[in-house]
Amino acid sequence: MKEIIFPGDVINENLKPGFGTYKKDGKVYSKYLGILYKDDGIKVIPITGKYIPKESDNIIGVVLEEDNFVYLLDINSYKQGVLFKRANSAKLYDVYLMRVNGVNEVRDVELEVISKLANGEAVKVNPKKVARLIGKNKSMQTLIETKTNTKIIIGLNGIVYVIGNNIEKVKEIIKFIEDYSHEDNLTNKVSEVLDKMNVKK
Repeated sequence: MKEIIFPGDVINENLKPGFGTYKKDGKVYSKYLGILYKDDGIKVIPITGKYIPKESDNIIGVVLEEDNFVYLLDINSYKQGVLFKRANSAKLYDVYLMRVNGVNEVRDVELEVISKLANGEAVKVNPKKVARLIGKNKSMQTLIETKTNTKIIIGLNGIVYVIGNNIEKVKEIIKFIEDYSHEDNLTNKVSEVLDKMNVKK
């Protein structure tokens, strides 16, 4: 079982402080409510929170609004994404795989289309759990795709696009991963759950 740690908790380890930590007066503290990881350093992975856009991230967005100049997209963040009409033609509820080009002075998230996504369904997951959903070297993603005969496109913003005949099963397993992401041997546990599902091939 991984250790749950709270904002401001002191981490008394002689390891290099990393993501989700800060050092003050010679002590290392947690920035977040999250899970403590120790390897060659210390890091704290937040349990909850919105996606924070970073340049060059590949994300998924859904068109929700438009005005004369831009489309506004749900990107599972504190702000909507902006797609300029001069270079794009979209309709409401279109889903796109996109790259974050930057965040402007009013913190709008400027996007570039990589491809339009179709014939599937967008599913939201806590952005902080995306790494567990992908797995090391895409091991978790590949396991789910293989055992459900689906194609899964995972945005770093926590929007997942699922294509195939077993979308509901994939949604179930995504929820399982969210609920048990703090546990060890998660890939084996997910494999066991998938084996018990009545999955159509």
